[in-house]
Amino acid sequence: MLAAVVCLFAILCLGRFPLTMDDSGRIKGLDAVVVLAGKGEQDAARLTGGVRLFQTYAARYLILPLRHSYLDWSWFVRRYGLPESVRETSVVIGCLDDDIQAYIECCGGTYAEAVKTYQLVSRLPIRQFAVVSSAYHLLRAKMAFSRVFAKEQYRIFYVPEGGGKGPDLLWWISGRNLRAVFEEYKKLLGGYFLYKQYRP
Repeated sequence: MLAAVVCLFAILCLGRFPLTMDDSGRIKGLDAVVVLAGKGEQDAARLTGGVRLFQTYAARYLILPLRHSYLDWSWFVRRYGLPESVRETSVVIGCLDDDIQAYIECCGGTYAEAVKTYQLVSRLPIRQFAVVSSAYHLLRAKMAFSRVFAKEQYRIFYVPEGGGKGPDLLWWISGRNLRAVFEEYKKLLGGYFLYKQYRP
């Protein structure tokens, strides 16, 4: 039954979307770069790619929507070997609160990061920004952000952590990551039904 639902979902929904996305070729300028959280090396890769994009377009803000409250920018610089030239005053780090915890429980972490991004971006002079994540995760990230930012006048670009280079862009045919890909499809299916229009 689950296999049939997944296949139907793939036919009806995924056919309208690319299996990969990389808007980096369409970017002319950015006010901010939003880096979604990952685990371990994944987080390091996303942040490294996000910082590169931030510097390339001289963006005003580097936004990390959801991180532990005890982590500051200097910790990320030390931990991941990020450039010290990125000033801490340009970095906006969002923390978990009761409101966001409720979104995590009902809709999951990716949707909660989109909501937190909205809460942060709406207070800043930002009109266009890039969302950086792993290639396999960007389709679901776009689904979440499109529900949260549905009626807002923001231009959002989606950029894989390595700027569209490397094997991560072929996530859907990766035998090595087959389990992760299957998990992502399940989460994508769940997101299609769980992600709701955000009402601030």
